[in-house]
Amino acid sequence: MAKKVYCCIKKAIDNGELKEPFNSNDFRNICKDKFEEGTYLTFLNKHRVGNNKTTELFIKNEENKTYTLIKPFIYDCKQSSK
Repeated sequence: MAKKVYCCIKKAIDNGELKEPFNSNDFRNICKDKFEEGTYLTFLNKHRVGNNKTTELFIKNEENKTYTLIKPFIYDCKQSSK
Protein backbone atom coordinates (compact mmCIF):
# COMPACT_ATOMS: atom_id res chain seq x y z
CA MET A 1 0.00 0.00 0.00
CA ALA A 2 2.75 2.49 0.89
CA LYS A 3 4.46 2.00 -2.46
CA LYS A 4 1.19 2.44 -4.37
CA VAL A 5 0.36 5.71 -2.60
CA TYR A 6 3.92 7.00 -2.83
CA CYS A 7 4.10 6.23 -6.56
CA CYS A 8 0.73 7.87 -7.22
CA ILE A 9 2.01 11.07 -5.62
CA LYS A 10 5.42 10.82 -7.31
CA LYS A 11 3.81 10.37 -10.74
CA ALA A 12 1.63 13.45 -10.19
CA ILE A 13 4.69 15.49 -9.18
CA ASP A 14 6.68 14.24 -12.18
CA ASN A 15 3.77 15.07 -14.53
CA GLY A 16 3.37 18.56 -13.06
CA GLU A 17 -0.12 17.76 -11.75
CA LEU A 18 0.95 18.22 -8.13
CA LYS A 19 3.21 20.88 -6.67
CA GLU A 20 5.11 20.49 -3.43
CA PRO A 21 4.37 21.12 -0.68
CA PHE A 22 0.90 19.57 -0.89
CA ASN A 23 -1.87 18.82 1.61
CA SER A 24 -4.26 15.91 2.10
CA ASN A 25 -6.89 17.49 -0.16
CA ASP A 26 -4.31 17.78 -2.95
CA PHE A 27 -3.46 14.10 -2.39
CA ARG A 28 -7.14 13.16 -2.60
CA ASN A 29 -7.59 15.16 -5.82
CA ILE A 30 -4.65 13.69 -7.72
CA CYS A 31 -5.22 10.08 -6.63
CA LYS A 32 -9.02 10.13 -6.89
CA ASP A 33 -10.84 6.85 -6.39
CA LYS A 34 -7.64 4.81 -6.05
CA PHE A 35 -7.79 4.35 -2.29
CA GLU A 36 -10.33 4.11 0.51
CA GLU A 37 -11.46 7.45 1.96
CA GLY A 38 -9.61 6.85 5.23
CA THR A 39 -6.32 6.62 3.33
CA TYR A 40 -6.59 10.24 2.23
CA LEU A 41 -7.19 11.35 5.81
CA THR A 42 -4.44 9.41 7.58
CA PHE A 43 -1.72 8.16 5.24
CA LEU A 44 0.41 11.31 4.93
CA ASN A 45 0.57 11.94 8.66
CA LYS A 46 1.12 8.25 9.44
CA HIS A 47 4.15 8.15 7.12
CA ARG A 48 5.72 11.49 8.09
CA VAL A 49 9.26 11.86 9.38
CA GLY A 50 9.35 11.26 13.12
CA ASN A 51 6.35 8.94 13.30
CA ASN A 52 8.50 6.26 14.97
CA LYS A 53 6.20 3.51 13.67
CA THR A 54 6.14 3.17 9.89
CA THR A 55 8.17 3.97 6.81
CA GLU A 56 9.00 7.68 6.69
CA LEU A 57 7.94 8.91 3.25
CA PHE A 58 7.05 12.57 3.84
CA ILE A 59 8.34 15.65 5.60
CA LYS A 60 5.48 17.49 7.30
CA ASN A 61 5.39 21.24 7.78
CA GLU A 62 3.47 21.51 11.07
CA GLU A 63 2.78 25.21 10.60
CA ASN A 64 0.70 24.90 7.44
CA LYS A 65 -0.01 21.12 7.48
CA THR A 66 1.65 20.42 4.14
CA TYR A 67 3.90 17.60 3.03
CA THR A 68 6.92 17.08 0.79
CA LEU A 69 8.13 13.70 -0.47
CA ILE A 70 11.43 12.47 0.89
CA LYS A 71 13.91 12.29 -1.95
CA PRO A 72 15.62 10.52 -3.49
CA PHE A 73 12.57 8.38 -4.06
CA ILE A 74 12.80 5.18 -2.08
CA TYR A 75 10.54 3.12 -4.32
CA ASP A 76 11.03 2.21 -7.96
CA CYS A 77 7.76 3.49 -9.36
CA LYS A 78 8.53 2.48 -12.95
CA GLN A 79 7.19 -1.01 -12.34
CA SER A 80 3.48 -1.47 -11.86
CA SER A 81 2.56 -1.87 -8.20
CA LYS A 82 -0.41 -4.09 -7.50
